[in-house]
Amino acid sequence: MSVGSDDDRSSKTSSRSSSSESGAGDIPNAQRIQAARRQRQLARAPKDFISLDTTRGNSPGVKDQEDGDSNNEPDDHERRIQFTPKPKTLRQRIAAKIGRSESESTDSQEDDDQNLWEKQQIRKGTNIPQISDIDNSRKVVKHFNSAASLPPVNLEMIKKRLTKKLESIGQVHRAHQREQEKIQQDIESTKTCLENLQDTSPCLRYKFYKEMRIYVQNLVDCLSEKIHMISEVESEMHHLLKHQAQAILNRRREEVKEESLYIQQLTNYTSSSNIGHMDSGEINKCLVEQKERRARRSQRNENSENKAGPNEGLYSDDEVDPANMAEFQKKRDDVLCESRKIFDDVHEDFHNIKDILSKFDQWRSRFADSYYDAYIGLCLPKLLGPLIRYQLIDWNPLKEDCEDFATMPWYTAVEQFCYGREHEGSEIKYNPDMKTLPSVIEKTIIPKIQGFVEHIWDPHSSTQTQCLVRLCRKLEDDYSLFQGSQKKAVQDFVNAVIMRMRSSVDEDVFIPLYAKKFLEDRNSLQCQFQDRQFWSAVKLLGNIMQWDGLVPEEAVKELGFDKLLNRYILITLLNTQPGRDSVEKCKETVACFPKSWFKGMNSRSTLPQLKHFSKHLHQTAHTLCKNINECSIREIAAEVVVLLVTIKALDHADDIIREYQMEDLKTYLGIS
Repeated sequence: MSVGSDDDRSSKTSSRSSSSESGAGDIPNAQRIQAARRQRQLARAPKDFISLDTTRGNSPGVKDQEDGDSNNEPDDHERRIQFTPKPKTLRQRIAAKIGRSESESTDSQEDDDQNLWEKQQIRKGTNIPQISDIDNSRKVVKHFNSAASLPPVNLEMIKKRLTKKLESIGQVHRAHQREQEKIQQDIESTKTCLENLQDTSPCLRYKFYKEMRIYVQNLVDCLSEKIHMISEVESEMHHLLKHQAQAILNRRREEVKEESLYIQQLTNYTSSSNIGHMDSGEINKCLVEQKERRARRSQRNENSENKAGPNEGLYSDDEVDPANMAEFQKKRDDVLCESRKIFDDVHEDFHNIKDILSKFDQWRSRFADSYYDAYIGLCLPKLLGPLIRYQLIDWNPLKEDCEDFATMPWYTAVEQFCYGREHEGSEIKYNPDMKTLPSVIEKTIIPKIQGFVEHIWDPHSSTQTQCLVRLCRKLEDDYSLFQGSQKKAVQDFVNAVIMRMRSSVDEDVFIPLYAKKFLEDRNSLQCQFQDRQFWSAVKLLGNIMQWDGLVPEEAVKELGFDKLLNRYILITLLNTQPGRDSVEKCKETVACFPKSWFKGMNSRSTLPQLKHFSKHLHQTAHTLCKNINECSIREIAAEVVVLLVTIKALDHADDIIREYQMEDLKTYLGIS
């Protein structure tokens, strides 16, 4: 207690003394600094905080000791930071080396003990099996050396085993051969593929595409420049043919009109001075010219050994005035000469269809994928259209000596391109190139034929109609254009044919009716004129019926039966006296009907459109059979019955046979 009090008093005294000694402006010495530091430490002790010095213990003695030590610690500016480890003394280095050698010797000794133990364990595990294996081998030796011997071996067994072995080796050999062949094929295909890849390198492909692009651009530019010239030449040739056909048609109409007017004047016993704007001399001159033309046609038919029919000497479209024909030929030659100059300044690669298609064939053979992706097969018909029209400038399908378009160079080139060989795209199931030729026919040939039908074709002309129908049937047989689902071009063509035939029936058919007294005289002008007009109508009927199978059947029946047969031909037959002449007219009329219309008919009556015509035949047969005592009349009546059977009017035929006891005819015709 006293000591503590003394210390306290001394500390207070020292602090007072220090405080008294420290005056303003005095510099403290070391003792004063230590006393101040001690005072701060004592003032900090009762505070509640955690010291940052983690090395100090929790005991108060240690704490006091550490507090005392901390007072002896140097300040921050007096401390020295060690950036490298302190060097060891000689004693420390010797001790570290001795400890390392002892640890290494200890480790090596432990490794030797471990290896020795492992060897002992391995030896223990392998001693027993080795003894058992030796015993088993001895037992096996003893077993094989026993009295029991192997089965006997002879030559057949050896041969059989060798044969089986040889067969197995042969099978293996054949399998190896097949594998070798397959490998060789793979090698060949790989070489081919490699060559193709080398040929179709990106550089070569790009070069080819660039050349093809330039070529197509030049081709399109060339055709764009020349198509106007081709259209002009084609239009000039078409205008010449149209003008010629219109001149022939106008002349025929004028001749019919003049002759009808003149005969009507004679029939009405009028003076020849009242005949329109022409005097009797001019009319007689026209009639004389017509008579001379008919005589020339009759003579030409005899020279050609053609059988003369009842319509001999009728008007023919192939008769053209020689002066007009010479003028037409001169203009035609001028147009053809002008057409030959169109491509004089063009290289063959840009106007020869064969060369053009060869370019696209190279594309198809080298790069088939891009060729088909570009739909070239759909573009070719439009691209080749102007060039094909150029080759068809002088083509006239209405003439007998017209060149078949299948023999022209353009057709041969397109056909070779489409069907000539198997190209690389044969693996494609649907090949667009197979339809290139039908598309060319549809888009180029059909519109050109339609132009001839609308402006040049004369339905009254048997020659023109036969040539046109023959061409259309060829197109139908080769390309099936007129059956099934028709394209727009084909529908337009069919409509043009129907409209042209309708116009001809309405405007060109004229059969006058005269009194019976004029018709009884076979040499009278009235009878001759009526006969010529009748045969002209029958001729037109036959030309219309030729379109069966190309034009819808309803349209053919309407034009042939409703408008022509029942309106003109039948009326003339009703005003004709029954006899040989009347029956001949009926036979020629029935010969125009398509036989396919009467096949498979189950009813005993004919077609509804032929109802009135069959009644006329029935009445004619009754009239003739009244004079059946004459042998010639009986034959004529039998011909009428045959006509009734031909048009399937079996009810009328049975009536005639039953009423007039013509059973032999029934057996001959096979009527049940």
